[in-house]
Amino acid sequence: MDKLTEGRRDDEGATVVEYSLLAAIVTGICLVTITSLGHQIAHVLTVAGGSLLP
Repeated sequence: MDKLTEGRRDDEGATVVEYSLLAAIVTGICLVTITSLGHQIAHVLTVAGGSLLP
């Protein structure tokens, strides 16, 4: 019975590492997307804000 629980503990450690890597990849993709689109979004909001002013 100890062998079964010992193997399970090893899998949990690997799962944590896999989820951490996945979270890091998703975070990197979000940062790149926000950085690349940031100037375009700022321009659109500036134009829209300028049209609202009298």
